[in-house]
Amino acid sequence: ILFNLEKIKILFVEDEEKIRVNIKEAIGEEFASFDTAYDGVNGLDKYIELQPDIIITDISMPNLDGLDMANEIRKISLTVPIIILSAFSEKDKLFKAIDSNVTKYIVKPIDVDELLEVISDF
Repeated sequence: ILFNLEKIKILFVEDEEKIRVNIKEAIGEEFASFDTAYDGVNGLDKYIELQPDIIITDISMPNLDGLDMANEIRKISLTVPIIILSAFSEKDKLFKAIDSNVTKYIVKPIDVDELLEVISDF
């Protein structure tokens, strides 16, 4: 079911260190690279530096939230898949995610099997 993941470069942006570490440990080895960033500013810098194939980002983060980071990335690339992770289920966040041209929206808590399935769809 999951094929060619080992060719994909992932950037995972999440301000909660425990989640960042757990997800990287759970699925990081499936990919060519699995880099992490701790907020939207760091994520944007790493996106420019590393040119990952897929971005997975939380919404609520200090300095620059995931949706604002997605908007900045969209100024650089209209095609890179951006997967938003969020505990939010409010409609305004979903609409803002749609406006940011995000590719997928996953509600936390993160199910790694679901995440891998979403990634393998690209």
